[in-house]
Amino acid sequence: MNIIVKVIEILAHAAFPAVVFAISSNITLMDLLDEIHRPARLIRMTVITTIAVPIMTAVIFKIFHADIIVTGIALIAAIAPGDSFALLETESKKGRIVLAAVIMSWLCLIMPFTVPIWLGAISHFFPLDLKASPAGIFRTVAPLTIVPFIIAVILRAALPAISDICKKIAGIFFKWAVIVVTVAALFYIPKGLSHFTWPSIAAIFCAVSVSLFAGYYCGLAERKDRLTSALTASLGNFALVLLVAHLSYPHVHIIAQAVVFIVIRWVVIAFWYLLLLKNLERKHVSL
Repeated sequence: MNIIVKVIEILAHAAFPAVVFAISSNITLMDLLDEIHRPARLIRMTVITTIAVPIMTAVIFKIFHADIIVTGIALIAAIAPGDSFALLETESKKGRIVLAAVIMSWLCLIMPFTVPIWLGAISHFFPLDLKASPAGIFRTVAPLTIVPFIIAVILRAALPAISDICKKIAGIFFKWAVIVVTVAALFYIPKGLSHFTWPSIAAIFCAVSVSLFAGYYCGLAERKDRLTSALTASLGNFALVLLVAHLSYPHVHIIAQAVVFIVIRWVVIAFWYLLLLKNLERKHVSL
């Protein structure tokens, strides 16, 4: 079992910079600067994902008195938006890939600053018993974010062909890291499931639903942009969730609970997406 824990620890630290690189390789510096020069959309998404979603999630889990481990995972996911899976979800659900990549690159860039602040604030309201200090989280997350981001942007501008190859390699590594971590987590699933009480599941459903609606109705004009913002607001960064959860609970088999949480979250998102499709079909409107 110690070997399994060590493998999970290594992959948790390696998967996050890989996913930052893969996300950032989808854009050029000009794409990011274009959004910054027209900041309304970026400001809206930043406020929703880094302020509104964490606050709404905290309130919902407080109301439902959810299991404290599930609450910790949900709050970490809420304060760490910008999942690479959102790029896949955006494509499959007909959102805008470039917009998703720009927003998620921006969120990845500011996460080393926002995540430690939120962890410090949340610890005052929830007895999470986090083993990692906000300063410690910053020292770990900052280099794992900023370095791959800079390398990805420079490589995209200077050597786009090589950038595409490296992006593909980083993406494949991240996917396989997730698969290995998920398989490893199966050893602890029986213990993990015991934390997902009905109040905890209800809290997850409400928190993910509210996040989706906040992102969808944030004021963007086109439906494709609203789908992109909805997915960005509701999908926490899986790699960062694993990393921060492992740092925060090093002596708890947290990975199993994190995987179960991610699965439930995807089910909730798929539920609302199917309802949207059915509603549009009834109105004879396409995405």
